[in-house]
Amino acid sequence: MSERLSGIARPDLRIRREYVFQQLRDESYELQKRADFEDRCEKGCTLEYRPVCGSDFQTYSNICAFQVAQCKNPRLRVRHQGKC
Repeated sequence: MSERLSGIARPDLRIRREYVFQQLRDESYELQKRADFEDRCEKGCTLEYRPVCGSDFQTYSNICAFQVAQCKNPRLRVRHQGKC
């Protein structure tokens, strides 16, 4: 399955091109799936500052911001109220 071009044997470019296109389709699908998932988690939160410390040792500005992060990472838990 090789072509001769200018006397030089080379692999079938059609097969390689199909492989690359399939990889791009797969990556595009994964990116879209991730974007859909993250869109589902987004919601409008107030700017009220009542800090919450998450199990990832990150301080979230309020419980709503924490819940958005928890939607994206269901294993996330509240460690305590206040800054980490």
